[in-house]
Amino acid sequence: MSQIGLEPLTDAQSRELLGEILPHVGPELRERILSAAEGNAFFSEEIVRHLIDRGVLERDGHEIVEVNPDAILTIPDTVRALLAARVDSLPAEEKSALQDAAVVGRIFWVTTLESMRADVPIRAALRALENKGLVVTRPTSWLPGQTELSFNHGLTREVAYQSIPKGRRARAHAAVGGWVERVAGDRREEFIDLLAYHYGCAAQPEDAALAWPDDASHREETRSRAVAALLDAGSAAKTRFATDQAVGFAERALALANTDAERLAGLELKALAAHAGVRADDAWFCYREALDIARQIGDAEAVSRLSANATLLWARYGGAFTTDEWKAQAVDIVRQGLEEAGESAETFETGALLTGRSTFRYWALAPHEKEDAGRDAERGIEIAETIDSPYLLSHALDALASLVQEEGFCGSAEIAERTFQLGRSMADRVEAHEMLVTAARAFCEAGRYEEAEEVADEAASHAAALSPHHRLHAAFAQTSYLIPTGRLVELLDATAHVVDLLLEEGSHTCGLGTLALAGHVLAQFEAEDTSAAFRALELLDVASPKRRIVFPRSHTVEILRPLVGLEDSRQRLERIEGPESIVDRIYKLRAELQIGALAAEWHVLDGLAVEARALSRSACAPSLDWLADWGEAVHLATSGAPAEAMTKATGAMSSLDAYGERYTAARLMVDLLPLLERDVARAAAQDIADRLERMGALASAAEARQVASNG
Repeated sequence: MSQIGLEPLTDAQSRELLGEILPHVGPELRERILSAAEGNAFFSEEIVRHLIDRGVLERDGHEIVEVNPDAILTIPDTVRALLAARVDSLPAEEKSALQDAAVVGRIFWVTTLESMRADVPIRAALRALENKGLVVTRPTSWLPGQTELSFNHGLTREVAYQSIPKGRRARAHAAVGGWVERVAGDRREEFIDLLAYHYGCAAQPEDAALAWPDDASHREETRSRAVAALLDAGSAAKTRFATDQAVGFAERALALANTDAERLAGLELKALAAHAGVRADDAWFCYREALDIARQIGDAEAVSRLSANATLLWARYGGAFTTDEWKAQAVDIVRQGLEEAGESAETFETGALLTGRSTFRYWALAPHEKEDAGRDAERGIEIAETIDSPYLLSHALDALASLVQEEGFCGSAEIAERTFQLGRSMADRVEAHEMLVTAARAFCEAGRYEEAEEVADEAASHAAALSPHHRLHAAFAQTSYLIPTGRLVELLDATAHVVDLLLEEGSHTCGLGTLALAGHVLAQFEAEDTSAAFRALELLDVASPKRRIVFPRSHTVEILRPLVGLEDSRQRLERIEGPESIVDRIYKLRAELQIGALAAEWHVLDGLAVEARALSRSACAPSLDWLADWGEAVHLATSGAPAEAMTKATGAMSSLDAYGERYTAARLMVDLLPLLERDVARAAAQDIADRLERMGALASAAEARQVASNG
């Protein structure tokens, strides 16, 4: 009989199945089987096998015939109960072989069972089990030269496994672990998950106590092997970016650990895995716990290593913490670490701590002069290059990028090229991804949107196999070039998953995630799905960090303005607190120029325009100049000079469009149209609407068309 899945069958299908299996069996017995199986194909087959076991049916060549029609039948009422009855009724040698196979897994090997039970004729028992349809020999084997079999169904294996007394089950797992180690030899890494599973099961305290009640040394050896295997499996999982698995292995190791050294190793593994998955709060807690143990047992090397990695966690992902409680502890770790290691040492630890200290001002941890921060970041880069550590170099470059950005965008192109080159050369997908995100952002700040597109899309490709937080970073990178260049349909696709990712993150995100979600809000608005846009906006208001973050929150105000309007935009700007860097001021000025012009606050706008023009040159932010021109055009339009207004606005928006900010230019023209005289507005509205429609900005296009139709 072939294996058939558990999908329910109709009555007609059930009858057809039994007709194929039991063509020579009387209708009364068929009805009994149909009634008991209730459309479960697997249950039907197992009932037939059960009746063969009990001598009611018999195989006659390729047929199954009824040989005892007068037998008193008892058919268990569930497939699990029936399988348990079949297992219990097996001869002792067959039952023992089936149970040992269940310990190995759904798939198992003859030599494994032979190594576990030298006193049982395994091959004969397996032939009998195969004849009874409980197991099947597979045509190929995962282990070369080894005969491989599998259970006919996962439920069969589960029932057989549950039938094993706990003490014997622990001994069997330990035996399988020993066999795996012997087979693996110097290829232990390839089999480490199997070793972790079997030794981990064998070492469960209650089961181990039943397995070796009078042999404490055997229990301890098994426990020790289990912890070592679980830690190795966790490290392997982290290496292949399976961070959730790595955390799980670490937690299982910690549950079995009974020495400080084991607890330290388990906590460090969990910290590193949570760090890789950007679970900042969890990682920080584990780093702190591990540091406490390392100091207690006097493991100076571990203290140095943990201090460095804990510092790199917040140096890059400070925005991912849910509170600010970590900040004082972070400062203490850096200062104590540098005091112990010495700032002149050319080691990974010193480089990491200096990199962290260079971001004190960025994360508002402690006073640190800008020049000193710059020296720290450059020293971190120098050490990373000296010791050839791309991992450290990526963090130090990120720290330098944050310092360069404080002065505006003049250094953005250089940072973009350096981080792009490093990201392209790194084997570590996480670090490569982060470098590409930084490069994409910096290319956008430099107005090099085509290069930003290439880099951001590559970052998104990397992020597909990484954590939710990394995918949010990738969505931010794509949002950064898709909004200004007016590719709203692509923006909707690139940000389609950000709401789910934020919910997965606990409705909290960093500044990059905030911008990605703001992009999603805009994309929904321009797709004319206003209800979806406002639902996403509600999440944005909950998830956005309320403290200074990686990216200026005022940038979101400009993005959201077409949806939320002037007054809401003004209130959002007023709620932004904290010290402003030059880049903060650039983005805030962009929003203020637009609000001030459209609110007809001319005395305010004049001062903003002067500041914008000065900052445009000193901070390499040319868009501020064009936005100031647009603001003047708005003033002209409301002062009865429509022709001059249109000339001024067209020139400014042409410059903005040529720079790459095509959506910004077209959207600002939509805002200007209602302020112009009817004929002037109508002449421009159709062209603007067409341009916006080609961008996928349907809501803004509709606004422009409304102006045209009102003429």
